[in-house]
Amino acid sequence: MKQKIFIAIATLALTPQLTRAAIFDAADILRPGSNSIGILTEAVLSNPSSEGIELRAKQGINEMVNLQAILGTGSDNRKFRFGGQSTITFFPDADGQPGISLLAGALYLRRATYSALQISSGPMIHEIVSGPHGYPITLYLAMPWSIELHSGNYNTSLQLAFGANYELTEKRNWFANTEAGIALNRSESYVALGIGMRLGQATFLNTKKSSKNKESNEIEYKSEDFTE
Repeated sequence: MKQKIFIAIATLALTPQLTRAAIFDAADILRPGSNSIGILTEAVLSNPSSEGIELRAKQGINEMVNLQAILGTGSDNRKFRFGGQSTITFFPDADGQPGISLLAGALYLRRATYSALQISSGPMIHEIVSGPHGYPITLYLAMPWSIELHSGNYNTSLQLAFGANYELTEKRNWFANTEAGIALNRSESYVALGIGMRLGQATFLNTKKSSKNKESNEIEYKSEDFTE
């Protein structure tokens, strides 16, 4: 009995911590037919540490669904990754209500010592706020859960991810991203930086203050603030 307990503890200790693809611009909801491309760098803070870089390409499918392709490489647990991620928006970020979406994705991973298929899903809350430079910032918070299948075995993990996309130009065609991930259960903590460009997305014209927010000086973005 003691031997079995020791083996179980040793197995858990030797099993690598897991991480999914970063959220990046999943909270940047594209209009149907619009698309974007971006590049993201990651650094894992947990032990063992590793670094990675990813290319992303995203398409607005309809009013609810955005699909994104992911291709990445790096060191140790980020040797190679290829797959996709979807954002399904149930409640858009509008009329003073934060957006509520579901993230779902699948990745083929090649880690330091094995290859695996990772399937993930989780809720995400996102909201556009006014930035100090006058351009909007998209804030987001997500809790992705993942299951990783390899060599007839499986492992699960849970993470908390939060970050922001910062508009860099008035036309909203370039944005920068900062993100952090916190390990909740058998996952990795990480930080990430990225930059992206939208193609065929709406153009940001101006901001308007709603009457109910005049005293707090908060800015509310409306559909008429954007044009094709």
